[in-house]
Amino acid sequence: MPATESARNGAGEIEALALLRESATPDLYRRNGFRVLELPVDATPREVNRRRQMTEMAVSSGMSLQAGPGRCFPLDPEPDEFAVRDAVQRVGDPEQRLVDEFFWFWPHEHGQSRSDHGLQQLLRGDHERASAIWSEQEANRSISHVSTHNLAVLHHLLALEWENSDGRENASREAQARADELWGLAFHRWKRLLDEEPFWQRLTERVREFDDPRLTAGTVRRLRSSLPVALLGINARLVLRAVELGNDGVAQRLVGVIRKSGFAEEMIADGLRQAVAPVRARIKTLCAAAEQSLSSDAIHADRACRQLLDSVQPLLAGVDSLLNPGDPTRDVAHDDVAEHALRCQVAFVKATDNWSVSLALLLRAAGVAASESVQKKLQGELDTVRGKADANDDFRGDGYFDLPESLFAEMEEARRLADSQDYDGAIARLERITVQEPDHRAALNKASAYCFGWRAVIRMNQAANSKDSDSIPAVVSRIIENAKKDKLDDSAIMAARIGTVPAGSRCHCMSCTAYISGRYMTFEFREIKMLVCGNCADKLKAEQEAGREKVRVAVRASAVDYLRAGELDPANRFIQRKLTESKELCTTVGVPFPTSADAWTAAAHSGRTRPADCAVHTHKMLVCTTCGHTMWGRIFALWAASGILWYALGGVAGLMLAVYPTMAACRGMLWSKP
Repeated sequence: MPATESARNGAGEIEALALLRESATPDLYRRNGFRVLELPVDATPREVNRRRQMTEMAVSSGMSLQAGPGRCFPLDPEPDEFAVRDAVQRVGDPEQRLVDEFFWFWPHEHGQSRSDHGLQQLLRGDHERASAIWSEQEANRSISHVSTHNLAVLHHLLALEWENSDGRENASREAQARADELWGLAFHRWKRLLDEEPFWQRLTERVREFDDPRLTAGTVRRLRSSLPVALLGINARLVLRAVELGNDGVAQRLVGVIRKSGFAEEMIADGLRQAVAPVRARIKTLCAAAEQSLSSDAIHADRACRQLLDSVQPLLAGVDSLLNPGDPTRDVAHDDVAEHALRCQVAFVKATDNWSVSLALLLRAAGVAASESVQKKLQGELDTVRGKADANDDFRGDGYFDLPESLFAEMEEARRLADSQDYDGAIARLERITVQEPDHRAALNKASAYCFGWRAVIRMNQAANSKDSDSIPAVVSRIIENAKKDKLDDSAIMAARIGTVPAGSRCHCMSCTAYISGRYMTFEFREIKMLVCGNCADKLKAEQEAGREKVRVAVRASAVDYLRAGELDPANRFIQRKLTESKELCTTVGVPFPTSADAWTAAAHSGRTRPADCAVHTHKMLVCTTCGHTMWGRIFALWAASGILWYALGGVAGLMLAVYPTMAACRGMLWSKP
């Protein structure tokens, strides 16, 4: 078979299976084209067209429809014109007709519906007599097991009709037991049919009669393998409907029916997962709506979060009724809701700083999360929010909203930079505001401490990532490339394994392939033993040391920020706790923890080059390492000011005192080098 024809047939089979899944709903038999049109499964296209015309005329005129040649289990109310059109389309399409034929009553001989004894009893409305006839035929091994098929369809139809009827929630125990019995009889015979080859051979012959390229013998094989999942999916949808309506008793009973169906556990699990797919899609839609509201109205993101959690509660309950904890589909649905609730909480708290409401939202989200990873993420956020609520670790401190309008706008701009994690820009802006607004130092210190603290968090994370980096050194990369190109000699491989180069052995470096005549080193990388020459060993050690140095620099930088934040906001217990952690990490990586002078010196290095700027930060120390000037410059500045004052008063001494400092001012802005 040409490849294109094979691909076309394969696509047709997939489409046929999709039709099976689409048809396998609680309305399976109510939408069946043969039931709607009241035709037997062996009706000809001419009979279908005639029945369509009669049905449309009855619908348009409002007259009652004359019974069709295959009328059994007539629909109440009668189908409208849309149902008729859908039925005609289904019966006229080979793929859809195959599915509807499969889920309707067959004559023992195709084309002999009008003379089939069991079908004639159905046409008279006596399904109990029809059931007895088919049971007798089943006991005598009926042709192609058609009787078993008809009994499966009959019991399945009756069970679904009962589940779709009104008043089932308040039905007696006897009625519920009868419904459960019907389910058991239907599943028993469907399961039995899976092992009856003559039945599937007859279906294959029917597919050949269609003579349609979309239907092949492979279609029958796939339908056979997918039948249990499709059947169980119908019951799963009934469970979801009951849960959504709040009928927990009905839902639990139907779950029991599924568990007792007799199908393999793998089939049951697959059917349940497919049934919750539409529910999963609805949950995704609700999550997307909550996500969209964050950018448009973050200040009310708590409402979006509550609405999301309230809306998905019955949907998740339905999923939970079908899938056990640990099932991937169930856990992902829970985790999606939890993570979107988390995003709502983050947006809300950043816009309002209402930590108590934020904590309540997080607690609800934590109750939804399923996987350990998401639970840990939420728990980490809960710890942070609790810490914020307790220690008030926030950009906005007391009196923030009472700041003058112009200052508030400046602070909000700095906060926006911090929200985007541009802590360098936020710190620089806050330091400029501090010079201009010394009367609001408390609010500025609080905001600055927040920025320093979270910049330290980022630096600490970078240090941790650098420490845990799993990158491959260049020397090792070359060894891997040489191994791929088969450039490693056996002597080097053997020497690497034993850890030494035997006397008299000629080995070549696995990395640079140079002959090893002097120093060498053996080591193990990812459980693979390697051998390199002295030069490559030096390069490897240098690269490893550079990586360690990178970690030390990052750790020290974060420690400086933590220390600076702690001095700006001593009451912030979150920062104080992080200071303790930072000290431990410094000890671990082998760097001294910075001093207070180091922290202020680092602040002075934030881009200022003029001594006048540094003066803001050097009032607590004697030396500014940013520009190398000492506090003596400030003393000279005071002398210069007093000299000018005396000069203004006309004092000769004042004039003499002003000359030297003025000259000094021209040489370094009155600052002296140490």
